[in-house]
Amino acid sequence: IVALFIRPLRIKDTQLWIDGVPVLVARLFDWLEDIVNLHAQLAATLRATLDAQYPVVLHITGALRMFVPRLEMYQPYVVRVEEVLRAVRDMARDQGSDFGEFMRIQEGSKECEGWSLDRLLAEPINRVVEYPNYFRVRCGSFLPVYVTNPWNSDS
Repeated sequence: IVALFIRPLRIKDTQLWIDGVPVLVARLFDWLEDIVNLHAQLAATLRATLDAQYPVVLHITGALRMFVPRLEMYQPYVVRVEEVLRAVRDMARDQGSDFGEFMRIQEGSKECEGWSLDRLLAEPINRVVEYPNYFRVRCGSFLPVYVTNPWNSDS
């Protein structure tokens, strides 16, 4: 998404957007790029930690702990994504929209692998929802203890 939809719309070697990028979309792209950069740093930290080896669990726990407060950067993205998704869908249908035309061109590229921009923009939210399933701790006689989402009333 960064290579196909964000970089082509930036003024070269700046963080500024070219004319015609809707403000709502530009803001969401900025937040998404921050999230992507955070995850790249997290992945690099995990790779370095795994290289350190024993005891892997203790090293990974310590390495990941510093990222927890930074996950707050999801907040503005989560708050605005639905509004932007509606706007993106409207622009995609609007044959007179330059941004809609850009989306249609990029979505048709083989690198996009058949994904639409609105589906790509929803994916970070889909992944956050799944995080509790990945962060479980086993204790005692292999009974799973799950880290639950305090905002989920089903937990």
